[in-house]
Amino acid sequence: MSGFKGMLALADRSSGKMVGITLWESEDALRQSEEAANQLRSGAAGAGGAEIVGVERFEVVVDETA
Repeated sequence: MSGFKGMLALADRSSGKMVGITLWESEDALRQSEEAANQLRSGAAGAGGAEIVGVERFEVVVDETA
């Protein structure tokens, strides 16, 4: 998807909970991807027998990945 920069998946194996974090070039790129992202998210959750609890949006304020 245009503007996609990467993804992190954090899992607690003992509880079975997982949090996915996607990174986008800009807020506009995020907004333009929302319909496709909803379909991908639903498909991935269904394939893994998981339930999507919610979607939240945050702004990156510190980036120390380089």
